[in-house]
Amino acid sequence: MLLDTRYDAALSCFAIASDAALVAFFGFLFFFTVGLVGVGAEYATAVNRAAWKKKHGVPAAVVLLVFLPLVSFFFFQSAYDGEKRKKLFVDGWNLVETGCVKLTEYRYEFPMKGVILTYEHDDIKGGNDYLRISAGARVLRVDLRHTNQRQNLSLFAPSVMKKYAAYLRQNGRVVPSEIADIP
Repeated sequence: MLLDTRYDAALSCFAIASDAALVAFFGFLFFFTVGLVGVGAEYATAVNRAAWKKKHGVPAAVVLLVFLPLVSFFFFQSAYDGEKRKKLFVDGWNLVETGCVKLTEYRYEFPMKGVILTYEHDDIKGGNDYLRISAGARVLRVDLRHTNQRQNLSLFAPSVMKKYAAYLRQNGRVVPSEIADIP
């Protein structure tokens, strides 16, 4: 039974990391072009180009050739680093999480016997609602607001989904049809 999935779960870890690299590259290219056009326009309109080069040339070169690549690298690293869960599902008597760490696929299996399910509402992060799954030392969260697996979650964790539906009703929010009829 599928409990959670990413939009790009069918892609390989290399493809996911490549997406991050492309975003970083095009971000760098965009800002580099904007910076180059801005610096070029300022240079072209300068009355005394030699004085302009002396005053602005080095800082402009530093920004274009040092700062922007570092910022692009930071964005790539933040998208590339860390674990990215692709799927969370139940397989027999195990809860299974698959995903990527950098370019490497991972698969964690947790016996269902030790799994603890709770409902978690987080006002700090804009009012997110989670199914919190404690599997030994590992804590997994499924974003209840943005998941497309509510039907399966209501079968997997009916008491948690019932609490979520009650919270939504209590706060005057729309209860998704998949969980509206949980007994």
